[in-house]
Amino acid sequence: MRPCITASSYDCKGITLASAIVTASVTAFFGVVVLVLGQIFVTLFLKRIELQARTVEEIAEALVMYARDYTGPINLPEVDEEHRETVRQKLLEIQTVFRRPAARLRASAQTLWLYRVFETVKLVLPKADVIEASKELIGLSNSVPPDVRQGFDGIQVAMDSAKNVRRLLRIQT
Repeated sequence: MRPCITASSYDCKGITLASAIVTASVTAFFGVVVLVLGQIFVTLFLKRIELQARTVEEIAEALVMYARDYTGPINLPEVDEEHRETVRQKLLEIQTVFRRPAARLRASAQTLWLYRVFETVKLVLPKADVIEASKELIGLSNSVPPDVRQGFDGIQVAMDSAKNVRRLLRIQT
């Protein structure tokens, strides 16, 4: 084959066209591979890391929002009959507000692949702290409202649980 001297040569156009098609095909292929690998990384890792961060945010909000409810004892039998069911439903809602993120927090520690790697680079909280915080939240949920028969002890248990959750999840007060 003769070397191309002018751009009008038929052989030069054929080589240039074939080269351009191969280059475009290889570029498109690697672009699709990078896109697929990126989506796998986002789905398997980043979304789960973000879920843990959002759950901690939700817990921080609930600890402030419902502090009055987990530190104020209620004697449910003394609540008048017409309001008792409303109070009971409100307390059940508050218990769910603490229990649901506790379950989600524990799930985030169990389902994230390579959790120890992300923990080492501080993208997620230490697994032991996450599991312990989940236990404390469930305990806090169980103590809503503090039992009036326990007096200050019931309130102190709830306050200690909330304090431990804040410490374990690095929530600033």
